[in-house]
Amino acid sequence: MVYYMTSNEKRRLFRGFLARARESPVSDMWRGWNWDRPPIEPPYEDINLSIYEVAGQYCESGRDIYLRRVEGIRRPPNLRMLRGLVLHRVVEEVVTRAKVIIYSHGSVSGQFLIERLMEEAENSINKILEPFDLSEGSKEQLGKKALSLWRFETWQIGANLDRVFSSHQEMGLDA
Repeated sequence: MVYYMTSNEKRRLFRGFLARARESPVSDMWRGWNWDRPPIEPPYEDINLSIYEVAGQYCESGRDIYLRRVEGIRRPPNLRMLRGLVLHRVVEEVVTRAKVIIYSHGSVSGQFLIERLMEEAENSINKILEPFDLSEGSKEQLGKKALSLWRFETWQIGANLDRVFSSHQEMGLDA
């Protein structure tokens, strides 16, 4: 799944980045991929860590990574991990459903797409949450966040659909 930023989003994101980067440049010691020598050389030659394992910090001590990678013991996912998984699936599902609607109905307006997606929201979110063993309170709270994310993504997709069609009226579905 790929997101393309609009020119306004790019401008907002990069505003000030270059100036700040010039103020505090990166030390030559940290430039490039110096994985083969200290200070960032891995202590184990046969174990390569993923970025999410290094940056995620689901366990503050990093013991979960040691247990999984060295001892082969998997820890059950915590609530933060489950929340991330559910929210990723929500984005995946809303994008997939938007494509299905667009391809099955042809050139549709953003409003039509938004209405169809919002009709499917509750049912889709319940299906996403169903396989997870969560307390009713956690499921309800996560369901609210998932619905909020679904609504946000739905409006973004609908608005972008209208924006693109308004500037490219002759565009086909496969563009």
